[in-house]
Amino acid sequence: MNKIKLSLEQELGQGGISAMCVLGKRDPRMVAAIHRKLWIFLANKLQFESQTQTEHIGPITCMASEPQPKGREYFDAFFATGSADGRIEVWSLNHQARPVAVAHRQLEIPILDLSWSRPGPNTGPRGMLAASLADGSLLVWRPDENKVWRQDFSDEALKSVDWFPDAQHLATSGEDGLLRIVKWPEGTEAKGGLFRHYNAIDQVRVSSCGRYVAYVSGDEKAGLFDLSHRENRAFGPPGDPVRSLGWHPEKPLLVAGTQGGFSLHYDVEADLLDQNEKALHVHPVEVAIFEPSGLLAFTGGREGYIRGYNKQKDRWTNACSHAKTPCGYVLSLCWLDEDRIAAGHSDGRVSYWNNDVNGLPRFHQQAHSHKGPVYGLAFQPGGRALASGSVDKHLRLWDFPTKKLAQDLSEIHKKPIYGVSFSPDGRFVATGSGDTYLVVYDIAALEKKSKEKFGEEEYWHFAVQNRVLNCVAWSPAGGLIAVGLSNHQVVILPVDAEGKVKKGPTLKAHTDSVSALAWEQDGSHLWSVGYDKRIVRWRAKDWQAVAQKVIPEGDPLQALAVHPDGDLVVTGDWDANLRLFDLELKQLGNRRWPHYNAVEALAFHKDGERLASASSDGLICTWRIERSNL
Repeated sequence: MNKIKLSLEQELGQGGISAMCVLGKRDPRMVAAIHRKLWIFLANKLQFESQTQTEHIGPITCMASEPQPKGREYFDAFFATGSADGRIEVWSLNHQARPVAVAHRQLEIPILDLSWSRPGPNTGPRGMLAASLADGSLLVWRPDENKVWRQDFSDEALKSVDWFPDAQHLATSGEDGLLRIVKWPEGTEAKGGLFRHYNAIDQVRVSSCGRYVAYVSGDEKAGLFDLSHRENRAFGPPGDPVRSLGWHPEKPLLVAGTQGGFSLHYDVEADLLDQNEKALHVHPVEVAIFEPSGLLAFTGGREGYIRGYNKQKDRWTNACSHAKTPCGYVLSLCWLDEDRIAAGHSDGRVSYWNNDVNGLPRFHQQAHSHKGPVYGLAFQPGGRALASGSVDKHLRLWDFPTKKLAQDLSEIHKKPIYGVSFSPDGRFVATGSGDTYLVVYDIAALEKKSKEKFGEEEYWHFAVQNRVLNCVAWSPAGGLIAVGLSNHQVVILPVDAEGKVKKGPTLKAHTDSVSALAWEQDGSHLWSVGYDKRIVRWRAKDWQAVAQKVIPEGDPLQALAVHPDGDLVVTGDWDANLRLFDLELKQLGNRRWPHYNAVEALAFHKDGERLASASSDGLICTWRIERSNL
């Protein structure tokens, strides 16, 4: 029996900010979590100082710092990180601002949130850590004595936790929509719960005075519960949900971040909301915090930006910024040659990586970018053109050796371009769009007409009425184009030597949108996956579905790749899983980490020894294919 597995080779890109904290009131340091790494910055300037790879196997999901007395330096305070693989690590910074591991605890359940209590009679001289877990339980841990208290509160995930300033009560919330106040160590709840929400409560934060509990749910606005008056109110900009919250260390003031990338300042007692006029993040704000002195606030975005704000004259101004990965999600990728990988990003950029003289990956960006996310990307076989299709409706052809834009075509598609594929001889490039059109461009004709008026002789098109074309795949022999549609179907389009297409068979097996297609190298079979969690193998001779499988425990399938030898198929889903199958759809393996968001694209290298995966977590991974006989 042949055993196949994926071995992680390289991680390209940095990804989004998942958690942050600031240590010290004098000369403070910021710690930011990006995937499994900790990045340390001089907080007042957001100047990078050091980086540490943690022992977490999964991505870091949360962070909490020890409450810091007045005047404490950054190297006097502890902080903790929690991850999706169920590990809690406690850290301190040394005098050189480098993280030093102090203690850890390994659980079997993903850690969703952390909170560090103030010192108290029951919590000890440096307080205790509380962790909310994905199984609905709450864990309280005293690291110095390694004492643990744990209690189940729900059958669904407990998504957030925060200590009250008395170090005797905790606020918790989760998928069941119930906001609870729990007395520790008794574990008793406020009678009947604090209140029940009709959506999951994703985050809960308690003010420094203990009077207010702020929370974020799936609603349009955030909420604030006043315990003194038993009153609940909402705040936030209309149409832009609040995603993250952070309290001022001494005053009833909140800093918050929204889905649209805006930062907010909310004066609770005055009920006054101040919003920055411009979106300072490309993607949703995942973290919002104050530093211990309360003079600066920070927000961290899913695209990789950290922004700092200084409150001056009752207005928030952009004080400083830092970005290690300014490109957002990775939505598409392709191999360029032996070592280089190109990627399309959600902020419209097209980038590539190659190895420098030391063999280390180096990031490069094309000279021009799209004005919308890049979902389609393909490299010309035997040529030099890199084609990118975007939500901005443009198809762009890049002359890769010179890094210059050769063609910028926007005259045809009226809606976003989602799929791009070259013909095997490199003469044609096909695009699929939300406007129902498949378009085949003749590259030679485009070059000939580049300085003249663009006419219909440069392309052929085919319309699929009232359907979005999600993906396009040109057959290895060049005579067929497969298109995956939003109406759950795959359409096969015969194409002649001049690029003219006509209607062919319609393949029906999926019950939701078809998201990705891939041909076997000899053209004998076509593979498709969809949002119905189904993978299908189609025989090209008669277009029968010779194998299909639904993955009931998985999420919708987004990405697909077939090994050049035709004996291995890999899928990627919305929950970051990579699954390996043989031709009979027997599952050979499953990999998840280090991706933690949807796998958007997969591509085998032509040598068959490597696989590249791209994710909306901002990371590209390359994997080695390891085979062994059992």
